[in-house]
Amino acid sequence: MPKSLTSPFHNFVPKAAEDYCVSLWRQYGFRLKVSKHRRSKWGDYRYRRSANGTERHQISVNRTLPAEAFLLTYLHEVAHLMAFQQHGFHIRPHGAEWKSCFRQLLQPVLTQLMVSEEVQLPLQRYAQNPKATVHADAALLRALLRDKPMDGNIPLSLVAEQKEFVFQGKKFLKEKVRRTRALCREVASGKRYTIALSAYVTTAPGMPATTDDA
Repeated sequence: MPKSLTSPFHNFVPKAAEDYCVSLWRQYGFRLKVSKHRRSKWGDYRYRRSANGTERHQISVNRTLPAEAFLLTYLHEVAHLMAFQQHGFHIRPHGAEWKSCFRQLLQPVLTQLMVSEEVQLPLQRYAQNPKATVHADAALLRALLRDKPMDGNIPLSLVAEQKEFVFQGKKFLKEKVRRTRALCREVASGKRYTIALSAYVTTAPGMPATTDDA
């Protein structure tokens, strides 16, 4: 039977990573949801336990992501499932337990060359100490989105601090990054909000992205 009929990852992840993704899906038995585009996030992990004790795990990833971004988002969420199964639900979402699981999941990707050369080096650096989101690593994010047309829309993480952008029809100033979100001030009202770093925003022509390649 063709892979397109048996693998939910067909055409969503790099071809070299498809079997690996399928093996994790079968091993952990979670429900996989390939979602439509979401402005505020690339993926998530959800756990539910019914009144009769039945456990349900669900991982969702945006279908609109480039293949390598889809792959890393998927592994990020599988790492949450692994960490919670191994250590329980009273751990920090992106603490040491999650980092350890994510590094473990990334090893085959790096050693078996499942990603392009452009992504390989920044991913090696990122894997040493994974952040709560790839949007905290500008070099990796640029590599992941290198072939994705932007048309003036970029993740908030690529907007430099103290630069203006438009989000949901309103102009904001990006003030400070806080883990997976940024503290932003609405220019017209002066009110402050936190906006996800993964949210796509519109920038003014010629507005520079962050130059932080660490």
